[in-house]
Amino acid sequence: MGKPSVAKPRSGDIWDYPYLWQWQHEGLETEGRKSRPAAFVTVMPGQGGSTNLFILPITSSPPQDRIAIEVPQIERRRAGLDDMPLWVVIDEYNHDLLDAPTISIPMRVSEHSVGLFIDACWKAS
Repeated sequence: MGKPSVAKPRSGDIWDYPYLWQWQHEGLETEGRKSRPAAFVTVMPGQGGSTNLFILPITSSPPQDRIAIEVPQIERRRAGLDDMPLWVVIDEYNHDLLDAPTISIPMRVSEHSVGLFIDACWKAS
């Protein structure tokens, strides 16, 4: 039996992802403590056919000394996210290679993408 096929993320997708915060990395942790909604801000081809993923965390904690964009309510609904204030933190990110043998492939929360931020969401901020 082969490896299950996983849909590749697209830029703007929101997946459940084990995001590793910078402060966790500085404490020598190597993986996120829990899965959280995260936005794939850029998905692009890399060297040797790999797929680069640049991932921003989505949090319900109001930003304190952080650069973050509040997710408008209409976008939270479209994306199937919780109906509570949420922010996309943009002053740090995770970089992963989708095709790396050690990557923990994030699984979508539902059969469809958890959501997709539309361009207008980013332009309105």
